[in-house]
Amino acid sequence: MPNRTLLNLTVKESDQTRHYWATRPGLSEETQARILASGILLVPWENRSNGGDTFPAGTTEFALRLKRSLSDQHFEIAVDRENYVELALHADHERWPTMVVSTIFLGVLSSVLGSYIYDMMQKPAPPKTLEMKLIVENKDGKCISIDYTGPPLDALDSVVAQAENCFPGEIGSPPVPSEDVPTLPGGSKEASPQED
Repeated sequence: MPNRTLLNLTVKESDQTRHYWATRPGLSEETQARILASGILLVPWENRSNGGDTFPAGTTEFALRLKRSLSDQHFEIAVDRENYVELALHADHERWPTMVVSTIFLGVLSSVLGSYIYDMMQKPAPPKTLEMKLIVENKDGKCISIDYTGPPLDALDSVVAQAENCFPGEIGSPPVPSEDVPTLPGGSKEASPQED
């Protein structure tokens, strides 16, 4: 049996900000404006072996689920509709499109992706490996790129922990509890009794 990598986590600086994606050649002005206004982007794999920019197979379904879950958030796909291409790669891996997210939206995105992973793992033959790349941009325009290949259930904890290490105190703040609901130690809200 060949030696295979069971977990790979790479974190490095990146220059692929929203501005980078918005100023790529061939984008309409409308798409450029939507990219710059977004907090979460799906971006193509650049110059894959077929010579063009592509998204992994299944990105359409992935994007529709994100769009439904993030209906009130700024979400965009960083290509013009007529240039959207998916590439099918055959393996027992689940591959997600590259995502660019601002630090303020990382908590929201993480929650949605956690639900997606949960559903994925309920399938009769869930994938053993998840490949994902997350580019996190802070308020000053600094970016880190986090590449993860490994067990799906470990993905989000690993990726979010790396983002928090690189941008301490900048990842989306938890909501402030309202004053009419008591807060328990640890910050969780006390359940209100239901009326019969």
